[in-house]
Amino acid sequence: MMLFKRSTVTDLLIVVLVPLVFMTTLGLFSAVRPRKLASSVNPDHFDLRFENVSLVTEDRVKLAGWYIPKQGDTTDSTIIVLHGYPTDKGDMLARTKFLVDDFNLLLLDFRYFGESEGSHTTVGVKEAEDLTAAVRYLEGKGTRKIGVYGISMGGAVALMGLDDPGLAIDAVAAEASYADLKMMTQEVFKYLGPLGTPLTFASELIAGLVLGVSLEQVSPVRAVRGTDKPVLLIHSREDKLVGFENAERIKESLAENPDAQYLFFETGDHGQASVEFAEVVGGFFRKHLSND
Repeated sequence: MMLFKRSTVTDLLIVVLVPLVFMTTLGLFSAVRPRKLASSVNPDHFDLRFENVSLVTEDRVKLAGWYIPKQGDTTDSTIIVLHGYPTDKGDMLARTKFLVDDFNLLLLDFRYFGESEGSHTTVGVKEAEDLTAAVRYLEGKGTRKIGVYGISMGGAVALMGLDDPGLAIDAVAAEASYADLKMMTQEVFKYLGPLGTPLTFASELIAGLVLGVSLEQVSPVRAVRGTDKPVLLIHSREDKLVGFENAERIKESLAENPDAQYLFFETGDHGQASVEFAEVVGGFFRKHLSND
């Protein structure tokens, strides 16, 4: 005995699926075109000499950056600084300016954010091309050693750079990075219970069809597996936005790396640096970007 007529089942599917697809599409477009958190800070506020930099990615997106030379004598070692979502390069200045005592800095606005062009962010997928453009720029300046520091999305992109054998990156410090973009999407939807799985699937499908990107392309946990380049992983155990389990998964992938280092602290939410931050990060880059 049929409890529902076929038309009734079809109607039920439409009632469920149409709002589901609509919600997913709306959520996705909100995620890739968020309200930008623009900083008013620039190197002048800290009396730092700098150059405004314009880069063009392989897919023809124009990016903005600041090149800040080492204060005092010169060096051919430079650290690329990558911001998180949805901030900009100015947000990273106070956090990283101590590094100019030893290195040049290149602070970059990812596509869509800050002063860079781009119609939307891809939360790490296409941003890998932004990092590549920054490395190529430094190579053109004759930079001998290149380090990367990134936080949150920037940390994920920095770790992804280790998976490209053609990218001349000598050391990476990644703070509060997610382990896998697909896993992060699942985390976002998990509060919806049984609807979480179809929403994740719908997000992947729409991202592929509309934006031409795959969430599976961005997996720092996979990218660092097997790398022997120096990595400093930084994370708070109290991070509520990118849970500490992300750091644990990345650490597992770095188990065979003799130059992997960890700064895990007990308190502080996402993006709140520990009191050891400057000492540990500065020491890490001095060790691995030395010209000796």
